[in-house]
Amino acid sequence: MTAFRDYVLKGPLRNAQGSITAKGTGRNPDFTQVDLHISQQIPTFVGHSRITAFADMDNFLNLVSDKFAFRQFSDTVTVVDVQCLSAAGVVVTALNQACGSYRYSNFRNPNTTAQTRQSLWTLRLGIRFDL
Repeated sequence: MTAFRDYVLKGPLRNAQGSITAKGTGRNPDFTQVDLHISQQIPTFVGHSRITAFADMDNFLNLVSDKFAFRQFSDTVTVVDVQCLSAAGVVVTALNQACGSYRYSNFRNPNTTAQTRQSLWTLRLGIRFDL
């Protein structure tokens, strides 16, 4: 379990040893996505009706430059298996029993990977007729 101890001491959990960590302690890296909406109303000269032409673009930055074409995500795997133990060291299976200690096993180091296919841009064009 040396790898698990090193993971805790070097990561965002280093100040939460022996306690419950705060919500949102381990987070994925930030990413930026800009969506664009353009519309133009055109009168039809028939009563108060009008036509609205519009364009919606999701992930506009990816269209501008390929360097914005990725997001980084941490693996969504279980980092470690945890068992609740009684004061005698026996695995607790009932929900109404308190845990005297915890047993950690099967540590898996989460990796941050770049996901390039999840950052494609999309363009929707449309026309709306309002009466």
